[in-house]
Amino acid sequence: KQELMRLVERVPIPVKEGVDEPSAKTNVLLQAYISQLKLDGFSLLSDMTYITQSAARLMRCIHEIVLKRGWAALAERVLNFCKMIDRRMW
Repeated sequence: KQELMRLVERVPIPVKEGVDEPSAKTNVLLQAYISQLKLDGFSLLSDMTYITQSAARLMRCIHEIVLKRGWAALAERVLNFCKMIDRRMW
C-alpha cells in the first residue's frame, strides 16, 4: 500500500479515487507503465504485468467495436490509447 501511495505521487495525471479502490490501482499502474516509471515491489510489478497485458487486449477490442459501429472520432481516440500502451509513450 505504501508503494502504491508513492507511485500515486509520481504519475502525471492525478488520480481522484482513493488508493483502496481497484480502479485507482489500475489507473496508477497503467499510467506508471506508459510513463516508464520504475517499481519497487514485486507485488506491484506482477500486477502491472497483468494489467498492461489485459489493457492492450481490451483497448484493441474496444477499437474493433467502435470501428464496426462507425464512430470515427471515438475510434481515433481509442486507437491513440492503444498506441500509448503499445509504445509506452504519452
